[in-house]
Amino acid sequence: MNDLEYIKKGMFVSFIANTKDGENAFNTMVEQNGSATIQANHLKSVLYQLRKAGYKVCKAKKSNLI
Repeated sequence: MNDLEYIKKGMFVSFIANTKDGENAFNTMVEQNGSATIQANHLKSVLYQLRKAGYKVCKAKKSNLI
């Protein structure tokens, strides 16, 4: 199971926690940045850092709700 998923909407990317470990990463992002949303041009770097830290991250499947 993936710890985090991300949703790309235009210029921004938001993260969603799927596991307890993912929730820890999510909370760290919120503490450091004020939210778990980043600019899309930072996505590659953030994914690299999360995966290097041992988190499993993938793009969220499309939904009619999003």
